[in-house]
Amino acid sequence: MLDIGAYFSKSPTELAGRMAEVLSVIGRVYATWQYEERMGIPLERRTRGKKLRDGIARLGPVFIKMAQTLSTRPDIIGEEAADNLMVLQDQVGPFSTEEAHAIIKRELSWDGAVCERDASKPGPAYSLYKELSPEPIAAASIGQVYAGRLHDGSKVAVKVQRPGMARRIALDLHIIRLGFGWVEESGLNGSEDLDKIVDQVGAGIFQELDYTIEARNADEFRKSLRFLDYLFVPRHHANMTTKKVLTQQWIQGRPMKSLSLEEQKLMVQMGVECSSAQLFRTGLVHADPHEGNMLFTDDGKLALLDFGLICRVDDDQQEAMANCILNILNSQWGELIDNLRIMDMLPQEPQMWIDENGNQADYTQGEGNPKVRANFTELVLDLTKISTAYRFNLPPYMVFVIRSLTTLDFAAARTNCNMYEVAAPTAIFRALSPRTDRGKKALEQMLLDKDGDVNWSKL
Repeated sequence: MLDIGAYFSKSPTELAGRMAEVLSVIGRVYATWQYEERMGIPLERRTRGKKLRDGIARLGPVFIKMAQTLSTRPDIIGEEAADNLMVLQDQVGPFSTEEAHAIIKRELSWDGAVCERDASKPGPAYSLYKELSPEPIAAASIGQVYAGRLHDGSKVAVKVQRPGMARRIALDLHIIRLGFGWVEESGLNGSEDLDKIVDQVGAGIFQELDYTIEARNADEFRKSLRFLDYLFVPRHHANMTTKKVLTQQWIQGRPMKSLSLEEQKLMVQMGVECSSAQLFRTGLVHADPHEGNMLFTDDGKLALLDFGLICRVDDDQQEAMANCILNILNSQWGELIDNLRIMDMLPQEPQMWIDENGNQADYTQGEGNPKVRANFTELVLDLTKISTAYRFNLPPYMVFVIRSLTTLDFAAARTNCNMYEVAAPTAIFRALSPRTDRGKKALEQMLLDKDGDVNWSKL
């Protein structure tokens, strides 16, 4: 990231131009935000959330990914902004098909026609694809997708990367890092880990620019979750895939918004169970599971798309997460602290925020009167308040895990699907099948009494 800063410091005109564009959007959103706050406009009549989403969507992929990630951090951006950014999606128009064809030919080292309708003769000797849709069927901030068919008759989806993406992404990351540096130095919200978030998101976006990595991720993902017979992950055609062109199986399916309520419930249930399996069993987590990356296939399966952004959770972290559930159920608070440290969420030395008078805030919110939470997102918001007070850490991998789960929870809440009930069996399965020595010892201590007999009530 320092190299990127040094590079653009030599291009002040380009940096200033993009900075002015970004500040213009931020200024308009900020003005609306403050006006509606001062006027006391009721929440249901406010337009500032939509203006925030629209403004960020116009700024491109780096700002979109950063905003989606920060939607899991209401301690940094506030709850209203976080709620609005959870549903942020790309709103980018397509680039020209002529330019897409030029990229395909350059990437695949081909001098002939891209599709048969433009070739002098039919057949694979004269064109790359037998068919390719005249216009893209979908466009996002990094690339756009065409429907096609190979010469063997296989139907495919062809994703082509936008031109000039690497330079634009590097510039935007530099601008965001400068802005976050100013926020940290000003002490506006007490955050001290914004640079880590920028680095993590930046690394993920640069990985998304290499479609060969996405193809390998999909293969690994499919293999790791082969025990879920309802999951479909498309295969890619290696000889038609490069860093900027991805050719993969076509999926015949519908997005969630096109489904009946019963189909939506089934899709959400499969999505939550699939995410639980990723988190607690395989450790390979799809970090961008928004509704645009999920389809309900014609044969009733869940199809996942876009594996450019994934995160990995190791055995120790998986077991620690699963054991946290058992710790809470069995009131084992000392073990809970140990597991939170393994997850890198607690510092080795206890810390807590205090006010200017040296007083500690009370975050119990009514001890002896437990709060009933309707969904995972409410739990995240409450934990965020506590973690801010008690100086919890939020490691980069956990930002993506929370983002993955809150995205699914948003869909679950719409269909009245209880995310806790669907996810619980997989979490408990993981807690009861430890792979590490520490996990095996903890399970033994929990389930066996002092005489070595099974404590059946706890089991």
